[in-house]
Amino acid sequence: MLHGLLCEPPATDFDKTRWLLSHATLVNERIRNWEVGGFEVDVEAQNRFGLRGKTATLAGRPDIISHRDDESVIVDAKTGQEGQSHAVQVMIYLYAVPKALEPYRNAKLRRRSRTATTQSA
Repeated sequence: MLHGLLCEPPATDFDKTRWLLSHATLVNERIRNWEVGGFEVDVEAQNRFGLRGKTATLAGRPDIISHRDDESVIVDAKTGQEGQSHAVQVMIYLYAVPKALEPYRNAKLRRRSRTATTQSA
């Protein structure tokens, strides 16, 4: 499965088209790497969740969730410099995904967040 151009860029002042193309290229590269490693890969829209609380809903869409056997990995692909907010974003996914998405209820999740300048998988 190939990643489409479904992402919204952060609300900053940069070239949206360039960002979308760069992000899609990076995610597609990550997908291929995980599939070569024998993982099944779920991409963005397949990973969309909403976890309702009493006063708010926590929602998100991890770029990739790779899984095989009893191993699942949440992958967040970043095209720019990775910051603390990115680590927090993935920690939120690690908390929410098993609660919100049935296929991952009992999964042992771990994180993988890489920028475009580092290796994946």
